Amino acid sequence: MTSEPPFSAHRNRRELAYRVPFVVERDDAPRYRLRNVSVEAAHWVTVRLVGPGLLPAVAPCRVPPGSALEVEVLGSDLSRSSSLQVSWFRPGGGQYLWRVTF
Repeated sequence: MTSEPPFSAHRNRRELAYRVPFVVERDDAPRYRLRNVSVEAAHWVTVRLVGPGLLPAVAPCRVPPGSALEVEVLGSDLSRSSSLQVSWFRPGGGQYLWRVTF
C-alpha cells in the first residue's frame, strides 16, 4: 500500500522563495505606509484589520514599485490584540497573504 506525498512535495524544488514586497513605514502612527520595495507591481492589494480597532475601508488597488499604500488604523493597544492582513496578486497570478503586527 503506497500513499501519495502531500501536495507541497510535488513543487519544483528549484523554485526560489518569494520575498514579501512590502516594508511597513510606522513613523506616522496611526498612519502606516506599505511601501512596495520590489521590482514588480503588486496587484489587487487589500488590507484587513484582524482584531479590535478601526480601519477605514480601503479599495483594492495596484501598488507599483516604489509606491506606497497608506492606511490609518485606530484602536487602543493594537500591538497586543490586532494585526493587519495584507493580500495581493503577483503579475503571474499567484495570490499571497502577509500578516503585519503593530
